Amino acid sequence: MARIILHRMGPRFPQPTKLIQPSNELMGDAVACRSAWSSDGCLLLRNVLDPQQVAAARVDLTRRLQQQGVAVRGVDAPVWSGAPVSTIDAFALYDDDPSFVRLAHSDELRRALELLHGEAVHIYESVQIRFAVPDDERHTIPTHQDARYINPDTAFFAYWIPLVDIPVGEGGLAVAPGSHRDGLHDHPVSHDYYSFYMGEERPQRCIPVDTIEHEWATVDFRAGDLLVFDSLVAHSALPNRSSLVRLSIDGRYQLARRPLVNWQARLSVREGTRRRERVLELLPSADLLDADIREAVIARMLAEELPLEDHVVARVLSSESDASAPAVTRDSRPGNG
Repeated sequence: MARIILHRMGPRFPQPTKLIQPSNELMGDAVACRSAWSSDGCLLLRNVLDPQQVAAARVDLTRRLQQQGVAVRGVDAPVWSGAPVSTIDAFALYDDDPSFVRLAHSDELRRALELLHGEAVHIYESVQIRFAVPDDERHTIPTHQDARYINPDTAFFAYWIPLVDIPVGEGGLAVAPGSHRDGLHDHPVSHDYYSFYMGEERPQRCIPVDTIEHEWATVDFRAGDLLVFDSLVAHSALPNRSSLVRLSIDGRYQLARRPLVNWQARLSVREGTRRRERVLELLPSADLLDADIREAVIARMLAEELPLEDHVVARVLSSESDASAPAVTRDSRPGNG
């Protein structure tokens, strides 16, 4: 990986010093892929997705942001209007069969993933749209591992697809190759970073940047790139320093021969969010519960697809409350991404 120097990322964010090199030559070579996964835990593929589908997803989401007043009307690119991230109605981005869902379940994506792994894969139903307005560090997704947020089975992988070009220094994704070999890190709650998800702002859990001992890497991302990584690879969004709303999508997948136990494998973002909201309605004094216990209850209700009934929620709450709080590592949210 070539050396780079980044500027203006801010001390709370990773400072990448390497460029990610595309790994297209590994596709279909099982031995080479296993070696790369063992070493880095992440791969970048270029020109494997249908550019027309990528463009359709970008135009579709840009139109939706324009309708909400977040992007400037009259242009194809998602040029930021100056509206805050709280203006975005995230649910509306998922309405009416959005193009990005079709991209995430396209034959091209599946073919690329199966060539990499040398076997069939199952792409999860849950596909997320990521949006970042310029210079909003408060809502930039911090350093984390997806394995912290998707349970109980952490033997899965993630894919990330930028829908706009993101030059180095303008707010792409940073990954720490090799960090998957360090196991799962603690993710304490931080009041430096907040998510704004489905109309709710809340502090995020994250890994303190200085605890990652591996060098960070990024690249000039192009619309339609495919970045795949292990669930334990530490990664972080970088602050958006462009004039655009940064648009990308991400999702998870696993080897098809493994059992489907993660709820994201079966439920879309909308379906999972609706079930989460219903569990919160049924939880007695949900706002007063320990956050870890509350999230553990929701995660179990979703993962086991338990009936959304008050006596079932009460039984799960009793069970989770009996467990020691420090041991709870599950989270029902779709993930930082």
